Amino acid sequence: MDKRQIIMGGGSYHNGDNIYAGNFPEGTWKNVVGGESATGAVQFGATPRLWVDDSTPKAVAFPDDYAAATQYYASILDQPEWKPNSALGLIQNRSSRILFDERNPRRIYWGSQSRFCRSDDDGRTAIVLSDFGQYGRVEWFDQSTDNQNVIYLKTEDENALNNGFDNTWSLLRTQDGGFTWDTIVARNPNNFKFTIHGDDKIYVAYDNSPDEAKIMASEDSGGTWFPISSVVLNGANINAIYSIPGYDVHLIVQTSFGGVFRWFNFGDSWENLGDGLNTGITAERIVYYAPERLLIMGTQGQGVWARPLQDSPTAMVVNFASDYDRNYCVGEPVQFYNRSNSSGDADIQWTFVNGFPGTSSEENPVVTFSIPGTWPVQIDVMESNGLTGTDGSPNYITVVGQSSVPYLETFENGINDQWIITDVNQNDNTWSLASGLGAFGQSETSLRLNNFTEDELGWKDEIRLFQSGSFQCVKPNVDF
Repeated sequence: MDKRQIIMGGGSYHNGDNIYAGNFPEGTWKNVVGGESATGAVQFGATPRLWVDDSTPKAVAFPDDYAAATQYYASILDQPEWKPNSALGLIQNRSSRILFDERNPRRIYWGSQSRFCRSDDDGRTAIVLSDFGQYGRVEWFDQSTDNQNVIYLKTEDENALNNGFDNTWSLLRTQDGGFTWDTIVARNPNNFKFTIHGDDKIYVAYDNSPDEAKIMASEDSGGTWFPISSVVLNGANINAIYSIPGYDVHLIVQTSFGGVFRWFNFGDSWENLGDGLNTGITAERIVYYAPERLLIMGTQGQGVWARPLQDSPTAMVVNFASDYDRNYCVGEPVQFYNRSNSSGDADIQWTFVNGFPGTSSEENPVVTFSIPGTWPVQIDVMESNGLTGTDGSPNYITVVGQSSVPYLETFENGINDQWIITDVNQNDNTWSLASGLGAFGQSETSLRLNNFTEDELGWKDEIRLFQSGSFQCVKPNVDF
C-alpha cells in the first residue's frame, strides 16, 4: 500500500471531510471541503486526491507536505448528468461509492442515477457500463481484491423513492467489470449494508433484522446463506460493516448502540473494540490503513476515530498497479504501485524484465523499458513475521520502438492488425469499414462510426494505431 495514501475518514455534508496520510505528523488530520464520507474516496497514485460528492469541483489534491495548500480541479463528475448519487440518510451503502480500480489509479467507477459509470482517464471523460433503468438507482458497490473484474453492487428501486416508503433493494454481481450482472439479492424490502471478502464471500446486514440473523453470510457468491448472530448485537441495527483483506474473515461492525465489534469467523467469537468511544456515535464508513495496521471510522458529525489492530494479517494480499494502460513506447516512464496489504516495515522486491531499473525495493518505482517486446512484471512482499506473497504477470506490459513519419493508411486492404478497435460499451456499434468514402484522392475506403442513430450519452468506441512488429510507436496528430 502506498505509504502516502490518503485515507478519507469522516465528516458529512458541510461539516467537512477529515483525511489522514501516512506521512502526516502523528495524530494529525486535515479538514477539507464539505463532503459525504460514505461517498468520498481517495485516489492512490503519484498525486493522491480526495474525491467528494457535494463540493465543486469534485477532486482535491494533497501534496506531501501537511502544511501545504490543497489544490482543486474539475472533472466530468462535476457535470449534472454525471454527478455521483448523493447519500440518502447519510449512511454507508445509501450513496454511490467513488472507487478506483486496484490495477489502475486513473480508472474510476461511480453511480449516477441508474447508470454504473467508468472513467479511464482520471475523470476527464466517462462511459456508461450498465444502465439499470427503472429499478436501479446505483448505491454502494465493492471490487474484489483478488479479481478486479468481480464487482458487487447494490441498487435501489428508483420508482419507490417516496420518503422511504415501499423501497426495495437488490444486490448484483459482475464478473466482466460491469457489463453483465447476476442477481444475488432481488428487490428486498429491507435496506442493507454489505461487504465482500475476495470473489465469493459476502456479508449482508439488513435493517431491522431479527437477533438470530443480524448478518447473513454466503461463501459461494450468494448461492447459499447462513446467519451470523451474537448477544452483543441483539436489539441493534448495524450502521457499518467491513471485512479486512488479508485476515481470515475479520468482520468489523458498528451498531446503533454505539459499539464496535470484530468477528473472527467462528462461532460467537466477538471482540469489543469500542473502548473509549463516545456514546451515540453513528458510523458512516470503516476503512483499514494497511501500512500502519490502523482501523479508521468516520462518523456522522462526531469526528474520526482510529484504533490500531495489534494482530497481523493471516495472509498476504499482494496486488500491484500501473498508470494508464499496458502499451508504452520505448523510453517512456511507467509508474508502478504496490497495492498489497503490507505494513510499512515490509520488504518489497520488484522485478522488471528489460526494464530500468531491472529490480527495485521502492514502494512505487518509476521504470523505463528500452527494448521493444512484451515483458513480465512481478512483485514479492515479505513481512518481518515471515509472511510472504507474490503477484505477477508473464505478459503484463508491451513496449514498442519509435517509428518514422509520415504514416499513410488507405484501408484499401481492409483493417489490418496495426489498428486496435475496442467497442468499450459492447453495444455492437463501433468503427467499421466503409466503401466509396475515401479521402485525399488516394483511397476509396475509410473507417466509419455511426453516431447519428447510435448516440447514447457516454458511449465510447476506441481506435488505436499500434503494432509491435514492423510498425513502431508514434504519437501522431490525426486529421479527419
